[in-house]
Amino acid sequence: LKSNAHSLTGLQPRTADFTTMYTNLPHARVKTNVRRAIEEAHAYALSLLPSGVQAPTQLYMSVNGPNRGSWVRNAGPTTLSVTDMIEHLDFIVDNTYLLAADGTLRHQRIGIPMGTNAAPEIANLTLYVDEAAYVDDLMQHNRVIR
Repeated sequence: LKSNAHSLTGLQPRTADFTTMYTNLPHARVKTNVRRAIEEAHAYALSLLPSGVQAPTQLYMSVNGPNRGSWVRNAGPTTLSVTDMIEHLDFIVDNTYLLAADGTLRHQRIGIPMGTNAAPEIANLTLYVDEAAYVDDLMQHNRVIR
């Protein structure tokens, strides 16, 4: 930032505190944004299929190991449809409970649990949609610094 300070004159650059991000993401925003990211990825994968061949309208995410997957044409025991992925997301977000030392069971109503395997991807996809919308807005209004 310091080396490009002249290009920031009159602008308001912002930073964010990621240490509290997970616990402050509103559930509705998480679910909406991740749903959009999944649907966008699915649409993009469909667009890459060769033309001239009867293209499917539905692809499935094939699980290829921890944190790995690829879009495939046929459903199978290790595949998830877009609907399946969204249902899994909704379940994770809606069904997080914490058991306190005193025996109190608490339902997490905001934020995503940091300990779940999917937390980094959920947070990344949530913020990806926000950032993509922000960049699209900058581009649409010709407010990009070059």
